[in-house]
Amino acid sequence: MTSSISDVAADRLWQFQLRKENKAILSQLQSSEQKRRLILEENERRFQVSEEKIARLESKLAELERRYASKLEVLEQFHTEQQARWADTEAQLQRIASTYEPKPPSSNSPPIPLQQATASLNTYLVQATARLDALSSPSESMEIELVNAFIAGMSSPSERQQLTAWLQQVHPSTQKKDGRIEILCDWVSLRNALQNVGLLEAEQDSIYSIGAHDEQERDTSFR
Repeated sequence: MTSSISDVAADRLWQFQLRKENKAILSQLQSSEQKRRLILEENERRFQVSEEKIARLESKLAELERRYASKLEVLEQFHTEQQARWADTEAQLQRIASTYEPKPPSSNSPPIPLQQATASLNTYLVQATARLDALSSPSESMEIELVNAFIAGMSSPSERQQLTAWLQQVHPSTQKKDGRIEILCDWVSLRNALQNVGLLEAEQDSIYSIGAHDEQERDTSFR
């Protein structure tokens, strides 16, 4: 009888201990499950934030690509228009150069070279104009020769370069074998160019009329 009571007591004690351990294990399992849910929720939140950031970056990238494509289209259109303008200008210059026939220099061609030396550009122009006016009947080729001699005789390299660049924009030109640039324009065009680029000092128009030929008689067919 005593042994039976002891067995029952031992069995109950064992069951109690087992329930106690099971309760602890269950508590640990519940705690682990709660942590797992928290970690899962945090990961989902971070994933959502990352997805939103990626969406914003993709939107910005698409906008940048759109702007780049628009600018590239404008640039390509500008480049095409510039090429067309250059081709048209080159064709015009070639037509002008092909129709220009220089006349052989006559026996009274102007003495070359001209030299500005220390004289002012206004004085240099007056002297060169007087030299041209001294010729009985200057031809187109003589005027062209004197124009280029005048440019070559200018004392200031920067002024010479500035005048040459301006004339090349509105008149045809050729390059000699020695590398020199020959501008195909008449004397009146040279004088106008000097005024347009601002190389001449402000003086009365009479300074250019001393012994000058009538401008209306000058042949400007090679402008």
